[in-house]
Amino acid sequence: MGNDLVANDNEPTSWAPEVFVEGGWSASGLRFANKAECERYGRLLLMRWMAPSESRATPSRDAVNYALNEDGSLRAIEPATSTGVAL
Repeated sequence: MGNDLVANDNEPTSWAPEVFVEGGWSASGLRFANKAECERYGRLLLMRWMAPSESRATPSRDAVNYALNEDGSLRAIEPATSTGVAL
């Protein structure tokens, strides 16, 4: 899914949170700008859900589409303008 690195410089464009559920890793369409933010989202997700046992941040070629606010809420990022809309 989102495990490929950008070919030009081997740096990911974004980071995808994944959770381990029922014997496999699962991801949504959320993409974060940095690994720390993505890992923090994964930890917050584990506190809310009962099924996942682990979380991880994986590199992705997808555009960043979310930011994590200090309070743990998500903010949608519009790629063309890099502005956010609170969710």
